[in-house]
Amino acid sequence: MWLLLLILCITSHQSLAETISASDSRITYVGRTQVQDSLVSFDWTATTIRVRFVGKRLTAHISDTGRNRYNVYIDRSQSAHPDAIVETQGDTTLVLYKGKRGEHEITLIKRTEGEQGRTTVHSFTASSFLPATPHRPWIEYIGDSYSCGYGSDGADSTARFSMETESVCKAFPMMVADSLQMDAIVIAHSGMGVIRNYNSKFTGWTMPLRYLHTFDMDSTDASLWYPQSYVSNPQMTIVCLGGNDFSVGVVPDRSAFVQGYIALLQQIKANYGTNHPILCCVKVHDQLLTQYVAQVVDQSGMTNVEFLPFNQQDYLPNGHFRGADSHPNEYAHQRLARHVIAKLNSIGWLDKGSGQSN
Repeated sequence: MWLLLLILCITSHQSLAETISASDSRITYVGRTQVQDSLVSFDWTATTIRVRFVGKRLTAHISDTGRNRYNVYIDRSQSAHPDAIVETQGDTTLVLYKGKRGEHEITLIKRTEGEQGRTTVHSFTASSFLPATPHRPWIEYIGDSYSCGYGSDGADSTARFSMETESVCKAFPMMVADSLQMDAIVIAHSGMGVIRNYNSKFTGWTMPLRYLHTFDMDSTDASLWYPQSYVSNPQMTIVCLGGNDFSVGVVPDRSAFVQGYIALLQQIKANYGTNHPILCCVKVHDQLLTQYVAQVVDQSGMTNVEFLPFNQQDYLPNGHFRGADSHPNEYAHQRLARHVIAKLNSIGWLDKGSGQSN
């Protein structure tokens, strides 16, 4: 008799749990995703998931072609420092929340790059789910290792890069967006350039080509991305590219660089409209790079295209500001974020409301 009652109690408890598919309308995704057979897949860094639920436990069934790390935030917005860090590898069920029963929101942010693997979300389980969190206004970023937060979690400049030292949440794109209470979609990959990647790796697969794709690591036409697949257009696009074109002492052809960069800007304008704001940033440790990007802005002939040079001494004045492989750490990225926000204020883009393209 007691055994029967125990079985009935367990069965009753299990029946209270609700499992919903990854593509359920109550789940909010920020970033480029692919929905297929109720599964949601993605690989770009900074892809964000928000889940609102009632209960004392939330689990997620997730699989990964590689190994990725995610920041977890409980009942608060993202920041550089999460409540927990979880890993996806193989096929696994993650416990994203276990605690006091009530209404909760969990935010999950992919802190690693696409080359670490493609994540597929299968389902979520909780007592019950609440309506989705509305999408916030957002900024699109196109960049390289700086935008990815490469090495931002490294102890100092002597640390070598590893998956554990990378956190896009400690990089300036996420810091700018969070400061402005906006979201960030980061189309970035370490080592990528405009016409030449770092040390000439991946010839022909530069960022202007990668930008067109749903998946960072898929160059096939099957993964082409279309802006209509997302809920809204970005408020603006911020581009931070060019350093890798000048890597290991090579100076790229000026005309080819300018033409390639302008071609990227044309793609952005084609996506969002001719009046869409674009800010072109450059790391000023190479004067030629600064000249090249300034020429791009001058010769593009496009409206709402602005230029912002980052002076290296402003954000990397000494070793205290360097992470793994001498890349900017969290403190350096805070300085970069302040420069970006100051520029956006000075040109009035933050005073224009939505800033949506015509």
